[in-house]
Amino acid sequence: MRSHSKSWRRGRGRRGVSFIIATILLGAITVVLAAILYILVSGLDHGTANAPLGSAFAYGKSTETTVVAAGAALPGCSKPATGTEYCYQIAIGQASTGLATGDIGFTLHTPAGTSLPFLSITLLDQSGAAIAQYAPMGGSYAWALCPIAASVACNAPGSNLVTALPAPLTSSDTMILDAGNGGTVSGDNLLALGMASYSGSVQSSLPYPAGTH
Repeated sequence: MRSHSKSWRRGRGRRGVSFIIATILLGAITVVLAAILYILVSGLDHGTANAPLGSAFAYGKSTETTVVAAGAALPGCSKPATGTEYCYQIAIGQASTGLATGDIGFTLHTPAGTSLPFLSITLLDQSGAAIAQYAPMGGSYAWALCPIAASVACNAPGSNLVTALPAPLTSSDTMILDAGNGGTVSGDNLLALGMASYSGSVQSSLPYPAGTH
């Protein structure tokens, strides 16, 4: 009778140990699966992060040009009713494949960071034909195809095959900043802002290199 009781207790003890081990194993598996899921989710989130604009776009040389009331308008540079229109021809030093007008916007500001208004930035292709213009529309700046209605400044000799936006940017394109007739903006900065799949900004002083006219 006593031997049966000991055997039953030993069997009961073995069952208790097995349950504890199973619980520990189940907890360990849960922790491992949670870690794997975290790594997968983190990897997916990292993969959708926006690329820095500086990795796809860079300014080239820029020069200042002017148009007076008695003169003629230039591609991207309006003829003022009075005074002098200050414009800047800006080369695109780098434009990675796939970079387009929808990926980039612009602001003009002083070295102290004060925002300055400007009339437009016109994108010209290698032949000098106007592709698109970045200008105030509905309270903010936006891209529009050239020529746009009643825009003499956007018109340029030649023609391009771009019929819809966003238009691709290439290193053979040129941008014309029309700063208006309120005075020169030499010494101020043009900031390119990453949009859509890009983030961050790229800055260039006007003109670049300094003293270029």
